[in-house]
Amino acid sequence: MTALATISDDAPGITKPTPQTGFRAAVALYPGCGMEHVQRRFVPYAPVLMLIAAADDEVSPAACRKLAARSRALGAPVEIAVYDGAQHDFDDPGRTRQGAEANRRAPADARRRATGLFATALTPTR
Repeated sequence: MTALATISDDAPGITKPTPQTGFRAAVALYPGCGMEHVQRRFVPYAPVLMLIAAADDEVSPAACRKLAARSRALGAPVEIAVYDGAQHDFDDPGRTRQGAEANRRAPADARRRATGLFATALTPTR
């Protein structure tokens, strides 16, 4: 949730943020997409990657899908990956979470996507 609020173009305490004056990109792992701040309007000033567990019982995958769609309709650079069968905290290395096949598969793809986002966002422009 913090990643979404902080990367928003109307983030509290930041006047007219840009990738040059703020963050260059953000990854949000199973964020609470229903919080009031992003429900009103969510237009990130830099690329955002949301990584969502489809079987999440703590945050709503449906709310995150809707938030991403609304943001993209406004031209925002938002990407979302929803991992079928994965649960909240799918990247927890503990035996309980890693006992589910979907939770074992999701972290590798999440790392690949996050690495790609940051490689692009942090590459100096000429």
